[in-house]
Amino acid sequence: MCEKCQELRGRINEFQCVLAHHFDQLTKERLRESLTELEAEKAALHTEPQVKAPQDWAYTAFVVAFGALPVLIVVAALFLK
Repeated sequence: MCEKCQELRGRINEFQCVLAHHFDQLTKERLRESLTELEAEKAALHTEPQVKAPQDWAYTAFVVAFGALPVLIVVAALFLK
């Protein structure tokens, strides 16, 4: 969670705690409006989709095969001495 999200989460928690107390109806409505605005602001922070690494079997096989190749060469060189 980013720093801005943490800050907004803290403010949202504070508003929720305050709303648990007994206030007149107008105060409660204004607190709920502010809470709704904070939640919308927090939701709008990360609206772009998250990019994930490819997870297909061919990519994984390639990485495993060629990622292990230098290790296999070193091990083979040590045994062939």
